[in-house]
Amino acid sequence: MFVLNVWRLGGFLGSEKKAVEVINYYVGKLPSQIGRRFKPLSLLTLAQYWQSANGNLQRAARTLMLSAVHGASERLRRAELFYWSSMLARSAPRAVDGEELHALTIVCVIAADFPAQLPVTARSMAATMLQTLLASRGEREQMMAIELLSRGFATFRAHVDSAMVIRRLVGIMLRITEDQGEDGGRAGRAEALGRGAVLGRAALVPSSSAPGTRRSSDGRANKASDARMGSVSFAVVGAAKSGLQRISALDMPVVSATLCSMLCDPSVDERWRALHAVGVVVQAHAALLHEHLEAVTSAIVGSLSPKRATERRRLVGAAGTCVRVLERSYACV
Repeated sequence: MFVLNVWRLGGFLGSEKKAVEVINYYVGKLPSQIGRRFKPLSLLTLAQYWQSANGNLQRAARTLMLSAVHGASERLRRAELFYWSSMLARSAPRAVDGEELHALTIVCVIAADFPAQLPVTARSMAATMLQTLLASRGEREQMMAIELLSRGFATFRAHVDSAMVIRRLVGIMLRITEDQGEDGGRAGRAEALGRGAVLGRAALVPSSSAPGTRRSSDGRANKASDARMGSVSFAVVGAAKSGLQRISALDMPVVSATLCSMLCDPSVDERWRALHAVGVVVQAHAALLHEHLEAVTSAIVGSLSPKRATERRRLVGAAGTCVRVLERSYACV
């Protein structure tokens, strides 16, 4: 970490990737060169950089931490899990922050690849903490929860409300930061940019058709009905998108069932979100979704049947975009 920081501060900004590769290479050689006297880097030190804003520093820390975890003996991994999960147990009644976040990171990273080594009670406790962080308003906490929960979803899914987690990710994915006090046009453009970030290209649906962004008489954009979501940045939007795609790869039946449920939801806002989320999942894992294609297609058609014509018009654009994605991915549609 010191070498990378010196490299960066010395003006070699464009060469940070090379610094990461050099560090990883030489650290990988240390055990064989030093022998029994070698002691790996502290997991606590590496956990502090797991969610670093510096992408290269983050990748270096994650690579080194995963290497240390996989290179450790089962006895050492169990000892680390016992120590850090005990710390979490002591802090459970309070809010998780500071060193507790680092402890949670260590526990979840090890448990994601070695679930059998984490006791069921500790697994349940970690899953509950991640679900709480996912619902928090702190951007750093949300991103950490998204990353760790999606990475270890196979380990934690028995201890969380999977449908709620997926709905939460979809809700975060379709919201970005809005400048408070700006006019409705600025807010509308922000929502459009958010949809573009989700789909990986320019937004395909005019902002005026998006639920929660209709202009009122005073020219300001109405807030979405799900106000508890709060506004989030592009970084959190990207993390939520990656998290949804990772969970889709691990458990497509749960994801498809949740999206079908959202498409049948009485809330037009919820249906609109689900239509965009289907496109995101199809683009990443079309083959995995194929088994559930009939149910998803029927739900998309059914989502366009609100009683009010104005509500139908608000969904037509999103549904059209979703169907075009399906047509490109499946010849049978």
